[in-house]
Amino acid sequence: MSPAASNVNNDQLPLRFLYPSNEQSLSVANYQTAVNNLGAMLNWG
Repeated sequence: MSPAASNVNNDQLPLRFLYPSNEQSLSVANYQTAVNNLGAMLNWG
């Protein structure tokens, strides 16, 4: 059985998901909502 996708990170465990560079310009409202939600999660304390 072969992997579903090719490995492009040299078998390293991913530490965070990076948005595609064009996401902000293609989906401004959703991108801003995600940024605001992330900020809320980081400032909960």
